[in-house]
Amino acid sequence: MMPPRDDARDMGGPAWRDAVPFLAFLVIGGCCFLLYWVLEGCRETIDIPRSVQWTLFDDYATLSGHEPDEKERRTVLDGYVADEILFRESLRRRLYLADGNIRQRMIDQVRFMVGGSPPDPTEAQMRAYYAAHPNLYRGEPEISFRHVFFRTAPQDPVSILMALRQGQEVKGDDFWMGHDLPAYGQSMISSMFGLDFLHALQAAPAGTWTGPIRSSRGFHFVRVEARTPATQAPYDKVRDAIRADMISEERDAAIAAEVARLRRDFDVAVER
Repeated sequence: MMPPRDDARDMGGPAWRDAVPFLAFLVIGGCCFLLYWVLEGCRETIDIPRSVQWTLFDDYATLSGHEPDEKERRTVLDGYVADEILFRESLRRRLYLADGNIRQRMIDQVRFMVGGSPPDPTEAQMRAYYAAHPNLYRGEPEISFRHVFFRTAPQDPVSILMALRQGQEVKGDDFWMGHDLPAYGQSMISSMFGLDFLHALQAAPAGTWTGPIRSSRGFHFVRVEARTPATQAPYDKVRDAIRADMISEERDAAIAAEVARLRRDFDVAVER
């Protein structure tokens, strides 16, 4: 009868001892390969195509007045590499999230890429758009008026108003736009004198002097000469605006569709 096998003793035999260095070599080699793979996997490549190099060298020649030699070319390329490294580092640190201007420029760039350049609308399409959107191309109401201007509050406003209504000439202060303001649009009046002045002018009776009305510039006695209601602008006068509006709408629609498609990949959490 054979004695029982001693596995522990057999594993410690010469064959096993001879295999240990080989196994250790495999383990160490595998670790080295893994470390190399990890380190190399973290490295990035900065490609500098010939077209970029030519642009960089041309810019250098324009600024310096001579073609760069070999040393200057290396300096130019080193500068490009430094800028690219810092740019990628800024992306890694997500600095665009902290700088509103950079963030907006990136958004605008994507909008431009997505919106593209829609084709020009046809003449028939523009005329149909003009007919369907009359309020977009309607001129604003206009007011023609005269005024006597005072930089500071007049001493005797009642006497001045009575004199003006009696047809007498009253000398006020000089006004940079003159004293007769014909056919001024409401937005222009508001920007020049303020919204309160515009409202008072709209309520003033036509053909008679009234005031003083205070504005952002001073005090005015005014006489409304005429009011012109808003009118539809002729097609030929607003044709370019119609074309721009239609192209803008087409671009906005393309951007909205792309945002809707991308939004499916996002969950939105609004803090309450």
